[in-house]
Amino acid sequence: MATPLEAIVADITLPAVPGEPGSSPGATVYRGGHAYQARAETIRVMKERHRGRRALLALEFDDTEGRPWWYAYGVLEQADGSWRREGGWGGSRGGELSRPGPWANFGGAGHYLGGRVHGADVDRVRFVDRGGVIAEDTIEHGLALLIADAPVRAHGRLELYDMQGKLLANQPWPPKRQPARRRS
Repeated sequence: MATPLEAIVADITLPAVPGEPGSSPGATVYRGGHAYQARAETIRVMKERHRGRRALLALEFDDTEGRPWWYAYGVLEQADGSWRREGGWGGSRGGELSRPGPWANFGGAGHYLGGRVHGADVDRVRFVDRGGVIAEDTIEHGLALLIADAPVRAHGRLELYDMQGKLLANQPWPPKRQPARRRS
């Protein structure tokens, strides 16, 4: 595919595949495909970041059954100049999770982290591990997308800052599981 978006669209518009139980309780794995088949005409790029030969795109789309989705996809440029999807995470749109104070609802795979950022004053998100700052991004459309030079393997933390550089919140990565309420 000639662009990161073309590589993603070619993948997510394929027919949905059946899920199978994952290793975590309640988890479902979709090997070789997705739980959805995106309708190409509904795909909207919410944010796009590039770093070297890697790109990370946040998309919204509806599937062929009319369900709304939000996903982030990592893409790698190949030696021949084409692009290949490397992973993704997301879920259905609507019913945002709610917690007190600023926080980031991030997913991640390999070199990529990103997702929705909650808190009106949050301007920037930074991922930090024992070795220091790995990646950071500013908030656009309530989203931050981080691309690291090496795969994120160590536990670290997400730091949320305001425009003046004041630390508003930090949270562990990967996240500790905690109950959240859905807002209607």
